[in-house]
Amino acid sequence: MHSRHSHRVQLGDAFNPHILTTVGEVFQERIRRRFQNEGGVGTVDVSTSFEPLPLSRALIQVAFASTPERLDALTAMVLQEAETFRTSGPLEEEVAFVKEQLEEELSEFQETNGCWVNVLQSRVMSGKPFKGFSIQTAEDILRQLDVTSVRSYARHYLNPLRYVQVSQVPK
Repeated sequence: MHSRHSHRVQLGDAFNPHILTTVGEVFQERIRRRFQNEGGVGTVDVSTSFEPLPLSRALIQVAFASTPERLDALTAMVLQEAETFRTSGPLEEEVAFVKEQLEEELSEFQETNGCWVNVLQSRVMSGKPFKGFSIQTAEDILRQLDVTSVRSYARHYLNPLRYVQVSQVPK
C-alpha cells in the first residue's frame, strides 16, 4: 500500500527540506508503533521528497505490506495517525531525536566530498545561487527545526484532501 500526500510549493517559499524530513521520520515512528500495538505489520516506510523543478512539490509517501484482509484497517490507521499528527503536532522529544540525527549526518558530511556533491546538486536542481552557501548556512537551517515548524509542515503537507492510495494485491 502506498499513500502519497502531495502539495505544490511556490519556488519563492522558504522551504526547508529538513523540516519535511523530520515530519516523515516522526510520522514513520508513530505509524510503526501503532502497527505494532495493534497487531499490524512489521515494517513501514515513510519517505519524503521535494522536487523544485519543473513544478515545485513536496511528497510524503507511506509504504507497508499487509494481507488483503488487513489493508483497509491499516490504511485507516495511517490516515487517522496523519490527522492526529496534523492537529496535535510532534512531541519535543520526537523533534529533538530527529534533529540530533540530522546534526550527526551534517557533521559526517563535512568530512567527506559527499556533502559538497549534495550541496552542488541541490543548488543546480533548485536554481539557487552557489554564492553564500556554507556549512554555517546548513547549521542555521537545522536551527529552524523545532516543534512549531514541524507542526506547521505537518498541517500543511499531511493534507487529507490530497492523497493517493495505490495497493497491489495478489490474485
